[in-house]
Amino acid sequence: VQWGPWGGVGMAGGEAASAHLEARGYGLITMAEAAPALAASLGAAGPAVQMLLLVDWSRFLGLLPVVPKALSAFAPSHEAAAAAAVPAVESEMGRALSRLPPAARQPHVEA
Repeated sequence: VQWGPWGGVGMAGGEAASAHLEARGYGLITMAEAAPALAASLGAAGPAVQMLLLVDWSRFLGLLPVVPKALSAFAPSHEAAAAAAVPAVESEMGRALSRLPPAARQPHVEA
């Protein structure tokens, strides 16, 4: 099993290293995640080499200037990325508008 970074131990065990990895989209493996993964890999009739790597793909790929073709299946859709970029709405008017489809919002907005 090829392990990604572990939380609290090894090379990623320090606070600075953990923060550095998490800021780039890597999750830190816990024993609760690793034990069942190891058990499953030992009993599997699958590939001889397996990997456990926790990745927040939108964060990881968002740091790259271009998403490599080999990783494009992990990239969020354009619509999901646009929705994630919309800030939270705090007003009642904003909440009401956010419930409408984008094309139906303009008539409800006054200059």
